[in-house]
Amino acid sequence: MDDKKKILGIAKNLKKLGNWGSDGFNSKQHKIKAFLINTKFYIQSLDSADFSKSFDTLFKRFKKDFTKLEKEGQEGPSDSTKWSEKMMSWSDILKNKAKDSK
Repeated sequence: MDDKKKILGIAKNLKKLGNWGSDGFNSKQHKIKAFLINTKFYIQSLDSADFSKSFDTLFKRFKKDFTKLEKEGQEGPSDSTKWSEKMMSWSDILKNKAKDSK
């Protein structure tokens, strides 16, 4: 799978995570935890990717934020609505910027 497809896969996972979180975090927590692990795997698979300078800066910011969001998701966020909105925002950003990744 090429890097752009991986980025789009990450964006898709983030959208699912955000939707599940907003639909009732506690009832979907088992799915959320599994998708967090899956998404982290995709992110790590891009560690050696050769991105454009602008996308690389964005992706580093995303990884830093995702680390926090992942921890909150594993533990249960104090505000699931805010957590879900951040996941969906990152989904949209990565989806829109994936074309500029190279």
